Amino acid sequence: MSSSAAVVAVDITKRFRSARRERTALRSFDAEIPSGKVTALLGPNGAGKTTFLRLCSGQLRSSSGTLSVLGMRIPDELPKVIDRVGVLIESAGMYPAFSVRRNLEILAVGRGIDSARVDAVLDAVGLEQRAGDRAKSLSLGMRQRLGVAAALLKDPELLLLDEPLNGLDPRAVTEMRSLMRSLAESGRTVVVSSHLLDEVQLVCDEVIFIDAGRMVGSGSLSELLGGDGPRPITVTVSAADADRAQRVISASDWEFVRCAGRNLTVAPTSQPLWQFVRLLEESGCCVESVRSGRTVEDLYLDNVLAMDGTERIHDAE
Repeated sequence: MSSSAAVVAVDITKRFRSARRERTALRSFDAEIPSGKVTALLGPNGAGKTTFLRLCSGQLRSSSGTLSVLGMRIPDELPKVIDRVGVLIESAGMYPAFSVRRNLEILAVGRGIDSARVDAVLDAVGLEQRAGDRAKSLSLGMRQRLGVAAALLKDPELLLLDEPLNGLDPRAVTEMRSLMRSLAESGRTVVVSSHLLDEVQLVCDEVIFIDAGRMVGSGSLSELLGGDGPRPITVTVSAADADRAQRVISASDWEFVRCAGRNLTVAPTSQPLWQFVRLLEESGCCVESVRSGRTVEDLYLDNVLAMDGTERIHDAE
């Protein structure tokens, strides 16, 4: 086991049993998630991503295998580590008629956390200007931010975020990507699940591909996408941001190649895609997609096809 690993799963199997049937959500699942980075669990709905996050947070117990989180065995040593883990799985619970601040204050009191921490997490997720607004008035993207704020109240080392980009409009996706990167750069480990394969490549450092309950591939995203060497990057921005994006790139250290409407291309580079995306997003541009040779979807399909002939598991969660 790597000393820098935040989560280590070895031969994890999780079965769900009912009176009518048994189904397997994870089978012989292995994973090692490094500390201080954004790691994406990628796969279609039903692949087993949420099940794995629930195991990591102690909400479920595996049928077999071993799992450690921040050096503690789960679930046996969960009480020793739970205050170091922040979790957002499914939608964030809230009192709709209460303000954003009041929702967080209630959570803080219930967890024995100093109320002064509320201001810190509001600032961290960019909700300080909405603190007095009722929770029911928030957009979906802002509600996701509130959920992340709740997960940050304990000042955790590890954040488990289940489909945080799901259902967000392009601007909200941009904001959530920026938030995840800033959390990792502050020293936290962020684990995010998603079925939006090419969307997550704009923010993550590492990827774990899951298909029908199996880990079918993993590694550093920059190395996996590197192929035969540096490749040009083409970014698509919103129509309203095309001119601004061109000015930002021209004034940066990235070598601008061409502009075709909303599509802008820079010279071949070995820098991570997320660094280029962040440059544009910090200037206020809404990035819709990025292409650099092969995509995460290409990688996923390659890994799944390599597993052909292996029994597939249906009805995983």
